[in-house]
Amino acid sequence: MELNIGRQSVIINEIAYEGTLEQPIESDLLLPDYCPDIVKILRCFCLPRITNAQAGGGKLTVDMTCTCKVYYLSADQTIRCIEQRLPYTKSAELGLQAADPIVDTSCRTDYVNCRAVNQRRLEIRCAVSIECRVFSRQNQELVCDASGCGIQLKTSACDVTEITSDTARQWSMHEDLELSSQKPAIRNVIRESCCCRLGDYKVISGKVIIKGELALHILYQPETEGGHPETMEYSLPVSQIVDVEGIDEECTCDVSLFVLSCELTPKADLEGESRLLAADCTLGAQVRAHRRQKLGLITDCYSTDYDCKMERAPISCLNLLRVAEDTCMHKCSFPLPENASAVLDLGCLITDISVRSESGAAIAVFSLLYCMFTCGEQGEISYSEQAEECEYRIPVDEGEGTLCFSPRAAVLSVSFSMSGTASLECRCEISVGGCIYSLLRPKAALGISCDTEKPKERNRDASLVIYYAAGGEDVWEIAKRYNTSLQAVMEENALEQTTLQEKRMLLIPIV
Repeated sequence: MELNIGRQSVIINEIAYEGTLEQPIESDLLLPDYCPDIVKILRCFCLPRITNAQAGGGKLTVDMTCTCKVYYLSADQTIRCIEQRLPYTKSAELGLQAADPIVDTSCRTDYVNCRAVNQRRLEIRCAVSIECRVFSRQNQELVCDASGCGIQLKTSACDVTEITSDTARQWSMHEDLELSSQKPAIRNVIRESCCCRLGDYKVISGKVIIKGELALHILYQPETEGGHPETMEYSLPVSQIVDVEGIDEECTCDVSLFVLSCELTPKADLEGESRLLAADCTLGAQVRAHRRQKLGLITDCYSTDYDCKMERAPISCLNLLRVAEDTCMHKCSFPLPENASAVLDLGCLITDISVRSESGAAIAVFSLLYCMFTCGEQGEISYSEQAEECEYRIPVDEGEGTLCFSPRAAVLSVSFSMSGTASLECRCEISVGGCIYSLLRPKAALGISCDTEKPKERNRDASLVIYYAAGGEDVWEIAKRYNTSLQAVMEENALEQTTLQEKRMLLIPIV
């Protein structure tokens, strides 16, 4: 009798690269003619953003922009902001060819130094880190079945997830925003914060329809002489259709909306007053589609008739535990700066994200920086900040393997209230999203062979053997030891489980 082998081809997602890229930044920033001289630097920020990441030809390439923003006071004690956007490209060797690669990236600012060389020139030094992870999609052929030659198979089922597609799209959005009738006209924009909030999405064959909103918070200097900065907030609807190859209603999707850039320019209305803001934004959407499957693995085998060999090797695969799309609220209180009588504006930045795993949960840890402009009793402007830490627990099903999670996060809104005259109560709403995987490395059969020229010798003196088994023994190992079939032992002893719950006598049929 011949040995018949059944094979199946499966898509295996494994991590082809994981590392950190460093980008130093050195820049000289000259004030344009329309900006007044620098009297005092309040704060300098470096805001990195990934614009594109791709892997191919054994290399990872990441495109990013770093926006350097400097807030300073001019001679008339008004807040000014000057910024410079710098493009960078970083690359890394993958070490192996990643088939159909899928790239996860995140970035953070490690440090920022800024000094005024003179009243019109700034020197900026900072460093940015880029965390990268590349998944490859490999086609792996496994043995899924075998028959003949008295072959006996031990199988197990493994839940795996195939990343079927990862598609990103960018588009531009232009809106003319009008000030509230109660607000004074704009002289210049000091600070803006913008984020996208995902509403809902719908998957149809080959497409994903996404809806959400773009939230804008603006701090601006009014044209009124000696007036304090004013704030405005806007909410704009966002909708987009993204073509995603191979997606359908059975896929589990991770959908995200994000802002790549936002430029606000004061604009005159029909009466000639600067009561409009021309908003030019570049938005992005990303859709990652998954398909779950049950992978049948042959973990052991033997033949009751011949010498048998099995080639086994560990395979890397992912199991999607959860797609997170949550919001968390961070609340804190801290004292107002000395001599501060009013808060002009409060913002919050996520400066770093880390992840740790606990039993039944993934913990996302956010490093937050609350940034505040205040005004003193004499009208003097000052800047202060407060570092805080926020933890968010995301429940996941416990399973085998190593937790793999690269969260994305964005500040959706920040609000505050005065607690007495010396303390500030702050609330920050944060969106938390991303795919939480379990990285598995089960051993699978790549090949099975039987040597038909080496038949096994069989004891013809007995048809049954009595065996006294201990509790916890595996019936498969007993059957293998006596060169008989697992099914025969199970049927002869009316067993329902392959692991014995207690010690007992077994009758082993010699097949």
